[in-house]
Amino acid sequence: MRSVMVRMFVQLCCFCALLPTILAASMHESPRDMHARGLAHLRRNERAAARDVLERLRETHPDSPHCALLAGHCCLMLDRSEQEAIVQYQRGECVAVEPADVADAKHAIGRLHRMGGRWEAAARSYHEAHSLQPESAEFEQDLLFAQAKVHLLAGQPREAAAALERGFALAEAAWRPHFARELAHATGLAGDFEGTARHYAIALSLGGVRDHATVGEALSALAAHHEQADVRLAAGFLRGAASAFAAAAGDGSPDGAPDASSAAAAAHRRAAETEEALHALGEAAAEGSGGALASGWEGRLAAAQSHYERALALQPGLVEAYDGLGRLLLGTSRLSNFGAVHAAALHVREAEALLRTAAALDGALSERPRSEASGGGAQADEEGAKRLAERRRWRAAQLAFIDRTRREVEGWSEVVRSLGPPPPPSSASRSAPAAAATAGWEPPSWLAGAPEIARKRAPSSEAEMRAVVEAGEPVVLVGLQQATGFAPASRWGASALRAACGDSTVKVGVSPTGRYDGPEAGHRWGLPAGREVLVRPPETFMRLGDYLRLLEEPTPESFYVEYNALHQYLGAPVRAMAPVPPQALYLRPLLANLWLGKGATTSPLHYDEYENLLAQVSGTKELVLFPPSDLPHLYYTPRAKGTLRYAWPNTFERLPVSEADAGARVVFASSVNVSQPDLRAHPALQRASPRRCTLRPGETLYLPAFWHHEVHSRCAAQGELNVAVNFWFRNATRPPEGSYDLI
Repeated sequence: MRSVMVRMFVQLCCFCALLPTILAASMHESPRDMHARGLAHLRRNERAAARDVLERLRETHPDSPHCALLAGHCCLMLDRSEQEAIVQYQRGECVAVEPADVADAKHAIGRLHRMGGRWEAAARSYHEAHSLQPESAEFEQDLLFAQAKVHLLAGQPREAAAALERGFALAEAAWRPHFARELAHATGLAGDFEGTARHYAIALSLGGVRDHATVGEALSALAAHHEQADVRLAAGFLRGAASAFAAAAGDGSPDGAPDASSAAAAAHRRAAETEEALHALGEAAAEGSGGALASGWEGRLAAAQSHYERALALQPGLVEAYDGLGRLLLGTSRLSNFGAVHAAALHVREAEALLRTAAALDGALSERPRSEASGGGAQADEEGAKRLAERRRWRAAQLAFIDRTRREVEGWSEVVRSLGPPPPPSSASRSAPAAAATAGWEPPSWLAGAPEIARKRAPSSEAEMRAVVEAGEPVVLVGLQQATGFAPASRWGASALRAACGDSTVKVGVSPTGRYDGPEAGHRWGLPAGREVLVRPPETFMRLGDYLRLLEEPTPESFYVEYNALHQYLGAPVRAMAPVPPQALYLRPLLANLWLGKGATTSPLHYDEYENLLAQVSGTKELVLFPPSDLPHLYYTPRAKGTLRYAWPNTFERLPVSEADAGARVVFASSVNVSQPDLRAHPALQRASPRRCTLRPGETLYLPAFWHHEVHSRCAAQGELNVAVNFWFRNATRPPEGSYDLI
C-alpha cells in the first residue's frame, strides 16, 4: 500500500512540473489552428467540443479574425442563425490583415452562400478567396463545385461536367462522393449515358448516392429530360434505370427482413413502371431484328408484369403494385398507353380483382394517421396525398367503366338475340349507306385534277424504309403485308373472325350519317349562328360476334369498330395476324389500331402527329390528302365540344352544350367537308393542293406525320368486311416551321 501511494505522489509531481509547459503550448496554439480544430468538431457534430474551442479562442485571441469566423460557424451550424453568422464573418473580414486571413473570411462567406443555395454569390466569394490563396486545394475544390452549380443553373451541363471533373481529381476524401454524384448528373444532362453510368457507379461506391434505387430515380429523371429531343438517348437512360431498379430489387426476398422486403418490392414496382415507359418509347427488350425485335418490344410489358408480380410476392400490401398490374393487364397504363384512358376488354376479371383489392387496402391505409402512413415530412405528406387522390380517382373511374362495359355487352347480346336469323343476302335487304358504299365514293368535281399517290414495291430493309420516310411524301407500298406475314384475307372474313374471337369485347362507334369525328353547325346544338361543335360519335361495347351479326342487318345507323387499340381490344390473336412491319421498327411503334365495318363510313379531314402505316386488309378506302403546308387553307378552328347520346334502334339525342364545353377550344378536324365543300364559306380551299389515293386490299399507305387526310371506306362486294390495321410510330418528319403554332 505504501509503495502505491509513493508511486502516485511521484506521478502527481511530474504532472505539476509539466503543467506550465502544457498551458504554454495551449496559449501558443495559433488562432488558425484553433479555428481548424473547432471546425473539425462541428463537422463531426461534436457540439460541446466546438463551443469549448470557441470559448478558449475568445479568451486567448478575442480580436483574431479566426475567432469571429469560428463564432460564425457555430451560429450557422449550431444555432441555425444565418443572419448572425454573416455578421461574424463580415467582422472577421474587417479585422483580417494578412491575405491568408482575408481568404479564410471570404471562404467562410462563400460557404454561407453555398448552404443557402446562392451559387453565384458562393462562386464569387470562393473566387476571391482562391485569388488570395491560389495554393489552397480546398479553396479550388469549393470554387469548382460552385462554378459547376452556376453552369447547371445556366443550362450549361458540359461546362459543369468539366469543372466537376477537375474538382473530383483534387477533392479531399470527404468531398469526393459529392463531386461524383454531381458529375454523374451533369454528364447525364450533357447526354453522355456511358459517362453517367460510370460516375453513378463511382458515387455509389463512395456513398455519394444511397443505393441502386436512388440511381434508378436519377436516371429516370434524365430520361424524361431528354425524351422530347432525343428518344434514343432517353431510352438509354431508361434502360439504365431499369437495371438499377432490378439491382435494388435483388436485395430483398420473401424470407428476408421486413424493411429489406419492402424496399425490394418498391424497387420491383419502379422497375415495372420503367419497363412500361421503355415500351412507350418503342424500345425492344432484347436486341435482334425482324420478328425477334417486334416480340422484344412487346416483351417490355411481359417484363413489367413479372416485376409487378414479384413486388406483390414480397409485399402483399403494396397498393401501387395492384393498381399498376391492373392497368397493365387492361392496357391502360399511364406510361405505355397511347390508346383509350379506360378499357375493359382484356383480362377484365383478373384486373378487376386487383383493383378491388387495391381499393380495400387503400381504405385500411386511410384510417391510419397520415404521418404514419407516409413516413415523411409535411411535403412528403402533401405529395403522397395528391398521388393517392389521383390513383383513387382513376381506380374508381376504371371500375365504373368495367361495370358499364359489362352492362352494355349483355344488353347488345339481348338485342342480337331478338333479331333472329340474319336476312337473306339480296340487294333489297341492304341499307342505303351500304349500297352507296358498294357503288364507291365519287370525288367531287373540284378534285378531278388531283394527282394520285404513287405506288412502289414495299421496302425490304430498314435502309429502304428510311429512304421512304425521309422523302416525306405519302406512298402506297405494294407487298408490305405479305412480306411482313399478315394473315391471308380468308382469316379476316366475318365467319373466321367470329370463330377466332367472337366472344371478345370491341368498342363500337355509332353514327347517324356514317361520318365519324367531325364538326357540326352550332345552331343544331343551340349555339349562335357561325359557331361549330366538334362531335365524337357515341361509343358502345359489344362482343365481336354480336357486332358482326349486327352488320348483317340493314340498319339506318352506321356501326364502326374504329380506333380499337389492339393492346386493349382483341389482343394477341389479332396482333399475331397483323405484325408490325420490321422495316419500320426503327421509327419506334406507339400503337396498332383495328378498323372494321361494312363500309359507307367517313373519317373527316384531320391530321395526326405520328408516322402512319395504314394496311388495308379487305375492302377499299378512298383518301383525299393535303400536304402540311396547306394548313392555312383548311380551316382548323377552335370549337365547342358536343356529346351525342345513342339508344337502339336509331335514336340519337344531342345533349345541351354546357358552359364549360361551350367555352372549350377544341381543334381536331378541319371545318371542310371534302365531299361537299362550301367554297363560299371556305374560299381558301381552292388554293390547296389535294392528292388522291385508292387503297386496295393487301396494300399499305405510308402517311407522314402532319399530312391532312379524309378517309372514305367502302366494300367491294356484298357481305364483305372493310378491314384495316394502322400502325402509329413516333414522328420522324416535322411540319413547316411555325405553321402549326396556332393548332
